[in-house]
Amino acid sequence: MKSDSEDDPSSDEDFEYENNRIHCWILVRKGSREVQEDVYVEPTTGRLYDVHRCPYLKIDLIWNHKNLWVNMQKVNASHVQLDLYNSRYFEYVMLDPNGPGADDTADREEKGPGTVPEDAEPGAAQEATQILDTPPPWSVRLHIPREKFHARCYQGEKTVFYHKCKVEQYAPYTQDDGLVQRITLYKDVRRQFPLEIRERFKHRRDKLIERKRKPMQNETIERFDPGRSAPSSTTTSAGGALKEVRQIEAKSREMIYYNSRLDGLVHFIFLIGRKMYEHYEDRDDRLIYHSVTLDPSLAGTQRGGHKSKDMYLVETMGPIPIRKMAQKFARNPALPPDEDIAKICYFLAEEKIRVDYHREPGKLTYRSITYINEDGNLRAIPRTQVQPTQAESQRLLQMQAMCKDALNESNSKDQAELTQRRNDENMIRASRSLQKKRDLTVPGELEPSFHDLARVSAKADALREGAEEEKPEEKTSKFDILAPYLVDMMDKGTGLVQLDALQAEIVAKRCIQDFRKRLTDRAEIIQYRLEEEQDKLKKRRAHMQRRGDQVEKDEREFENYQSQAMFRTQILEQRLARHQIQAIEKYKELEKKLEEDPRLAAMWRKEAPAPSENVRPQATAQAGHRKSG
Repeated sequence: MKSDSEDDPSSDEDFEYENNRIHCWILVRKGSREVQEDVYVEPTTGRLYDVHRCPYLKIDLIWNHKNLWVNMQKVNASHVQLDLYNSRYFEYVMLDPNGPGADDTADREEKGPGTVPEDAEPGAAQEATQILDTPPPWSVRLHIPREKFHARCYQGEKTVFYHKCKVEQYAPYTQDDGLVQRITLYKDVRRQFPLEIRERFKHRRDKLIERKRKPMQNETIERFDPGRSAPSSTTTSAGGALKEVRQIEAKSREMIYYNSRLDGLVHFIFLIGRKMYEHYEDRDDRLIYHSVTLDPSLAGTQRGGHKSKDMYLVETMGPIPIRKMAQKFARNPALPPDEDIAKICYFLAEEKIRVDYHREPGKLTYRSITYINEDGNLRAIPRTQVQPTQAESQRLLQMQAMCKDALNESNSKDQAELTQRRNDENMIRASRSLQKKRDLTVPGELEPSFHDLARVSAKADALREGAEEEKPEEKTSKFDILAPYLVDMMDKGTGLVQLDALQAEIVAKRCIQDFRKRLTDRAEIIQYRLEEEQDKLKKRRAHMQRRGDQVEKDEREFENYQSQAMFRTQILEQRLARHQIQAIEKYKELEKKLEEDPRLAAMWRKEAPAPSENVRPQATAQAGHRKSG
């Protein structure tokens, strides 16, 4: 019942825990970044408070990334003295080498732990020996993967509720439409009636960066980054360069462009069913303004016995008669002011043309002539004025025809922009409904990130490198693999090779042993490179841990080296695993080739011919050697 009220229905006071809760806020010290005085920052609202006029009750602790101070003053927070190195006000826990009094502490350390200055207070020596130094961290150095870091929060989504407001945060590339933030402002405390919805986008191909919606007014505002592509149905002169779109449903539409279009259009306003405006800059014909006034009441009126043919097509209302068209031109210094046209109004319903010229310097009035169209001839009114020549009449009628053509072209460009915007949103809805994983090789609604492109390029380079290493093996496989082993057994007269079962078996074994050794050597080389890379990374990590906290530059260099080393290690592990799988397949292929080779056919015969007595001892010795081998 109170959802539409301004009061918070949950603001009942609780006396049980009043003034007993712990709260943390931020203290910004003076001195650096042009801060003149100490100031408190409330993190829940972002408000700034003076340290002597703050709403806080008391202060227990103050800490930063180097030290922690315990407040010794039992006074209100607005009366606390923030002299952190004065023992009357605060006691520090860690030894701060950069704080006040660090030189005295260093002198005491050089002279010895038991020595104190002559003017020191009693018990200063015992206090100096009881200073707690910062211990080294017991945990390993924190490592956050790049994917987890970009997620920013658990599962890449985070929602925070404020008073009449809801803020939704999304990690980049987690939403199909590139949404990274949505802020919803509500009318009521219970957040049931939204007043305004603000959305921010990143990495979209259509360059959309921001969208504001007001549901109560049916208003939508969209902003784009430079570089948006032109609609495919328009010419190059139409360009893209869309900067901002403001729409009120069934009332108005406004488009603002970057000043980079070839036709010079920078601002387009369309009051639906009433009027259309266009503003130009830097055109050769000095055109700066173009407008069309519509009048639905003229629909069906007769002009010369025929219905009006000067119509403007409105998407939601159909063709509407045009009552007036107007053009404005910038000053041309080459012509006198009374001959330089400033504005032309074409009254199509009344078949009149009014030409206004620029003012002369120092004058308030300007020259203006009204013409009436009589069967294709222009006559100045009143008829006492100087009548236009035939050339002037043709020039004005030609400008009127060109204005109609420009109107049609403007209408087509407007419809093309709207069609492209609808297509972009429809593609996003379609991809969201399919719930497909984003493929970097196919152009989608989001632009691939730098890390994705680098990862794809690195994988392609690794595969290309592996393919180049395998090319020599593919070339050697085309040659005779038994040629090195059959050189000594070839008949010098005929050049043919005839092997018995024993010789064929010896050749096959030698070939298999050499091939196995070659695969083993290659595996050992990859394993050696992998172990070498891992050892370098371990030594670098140990070196960084021994150095402790160093400058940020060293940490960045180590992070870059670590990411590259992990990537090289992963590639080597994949290459080793692939080599092991391919080694088995290549070994099987070699055995198959040896079985099908006709020169080793004697090795597979079951009955071998009996050797003669002259060669029996030698064959026996060879057989014994074969068995022992």
